[in-house]
Amino acid sequence: QADITFVLDSSGSLKKEGWLRLLEFTKALINPLKIGRRGVQVSVISFGNRATIAFYLNEYTNKQDIFAAIDEIPWKDQETNTSGGIRTMHEQIFIPERGDRRGVPNIGIVLTDGESTRDQPLTIPEANKAKAKGKLSS
Repeated sequence: QADITFVLDSSGSLKKEGWLRLLEFTKALINPLKIGRRGVQVSVISFGNRATIAFYLNEYTNKQDIFAAIDEIPWKDQETNTSGGIRTMHEQIFIPERGDRRGVPNIGIVLTDGESTRDQPLTIPEANKAKAKGKLSS
């Protein structure tokens, strides 16, 4: 069992082709998992200038719906606000109201192509906050 949040860089530096490859890579990471309330729950956040929640941990219970939702996430073509993605993960996703399960490991996977270009000084502090809450591994 695990509750996993993918935090996806949707910045302009990826270009559209890179964004589409990132979505396919995310689905490939999810594909072998046993999805469901008694298995692995998944959520996805994309970030550019700001973070956007694509879906919550308790929103989908099968891969088909998860993959369809991932395919609908638009490319932002903006700056890279990694701290905003991490903050959204530990403040708005890993909470009981959004499906976070007590006693189940929380895993945050941040996929990005480089350094933050927006709010860069906040990236490490937000990662440390998430880690202190047990929401991110180093």
